[in-house]
Amino acid sequence: MRRNSEFFTVNYQGIDLEFEFYNIDYIFNQLTKFKEAGKFQSVDKIKLPNRGKARVIRETCSEKITENDSFTYIKFFTCNGVSYGLVGGKTNYRYPDVSFDLLSGKNDNRIARHFLNSNEKYSWADEIIVINHKCPEQGENDRLQAIFVEKYVQRMFNLLDS
Repeated sequence: MRRNSEFFTVNYQGIDLEFEFYNIDYIFNQLTKFKEAGKFQSVDKIKLPNRGKARVIRETCSEKITENDSFTYIKFFTCNGVSYGLVGGKTNYRYPDVSFDLLSGKNDNRIARHFLNSNEKYSWADEIIVINHKCPEQGENDRLQAIFVEKYVQRMFNLLDS
């Protein structure tokens, strides 16, 4: 039986710290429990192609959404064929900025990209989890709820900022 998590060393600016990263199945199962308890509108695991990511995210969502709706996402990295949660973020359906780029230079301060660059075994996974929170009305509450869920999943699953 596979473990729910593994420990990885993250080095940033000369400091090594151990992070426990959880696998995609464990994270998805935990978030599905929140959905079943009525805390989230939907939780979807989405496989992304190399192109057309925004379209695929909009079309794959299990709930009816509009382009203005915000959502929370989790991006994963793979190591030895297993996907582990790495980044928790939030964005919107109109311009979903779910980026899978690598380091863009020496001044790039995105810790997840430094981690991926630290070992040739690590690479972005081609699946994400999209969490649609419940929002009775659109507007600022929707964006703020996405931020709240983003912070929650970052802390629950030891995820880095986007």
